[in-house]
Amino acid sequence: MSRNFVTLEEDALAALSAQGVPDERHRVEHAVDMRYEGQDYTLTIPLRDAAEPAGPGFLETIAARYAEAHTGRYGHATPEAPVEFVMLRSTGFGSFPRTAAATQQAPEERAAYVRDVIFDGAVHSTPVLRRSSLDGELAGPAIVVEETATTVIPPGCVATVDPNGFLIVKVNL
Repeated sequence: MSRNFVTLEEDALAALSAQGVPDERHRVEHAVDMRYEGQDYTLTIPLRDAAEPAGPGFLETIAARYAEAHTGRYGHATPEAPVEFVMLRSTGFGSFPRTAAATQQAPEERAAYVRDVIFDGAVHSTPVLRRSSLDGELAGPAIVVEETATTVIPPGCVATVDPNGFLIVKVNL
């Protein structure tokens, strides 16, 4: 079992490296799906690492961990009943470092055009802005357009571009 986990871990780490994930930003977690012999449903039991199954007392330890998880899920366990391993699981995780937000365009490039838009039955002269041109706060009314979305900021609401470049709209009801 440990040999299989080591192979799965090596494959996962190689795949993450091939995708450009820095070595210090990836990890692999291992688990086994177990069930009482003859049951149809399984529980996933995490392992400490790939080598744990080769350690002394593993079968007793994992059976006790399974009984504890079974009690937590179903309210009871049968520790004396035989358990089965159904599946080995290894999951690779990787993350990329945060990158700086794209540089913003000059303020005079913010407004693509202005349109009359009706909010609550009243006409408002409303700027239609390119998403890439936003920085800081933007008081509504405004319409923000980008390739995959359009965001409407009603009168009295405020949109803010956060440090990660996300558009946060505070709606005042």
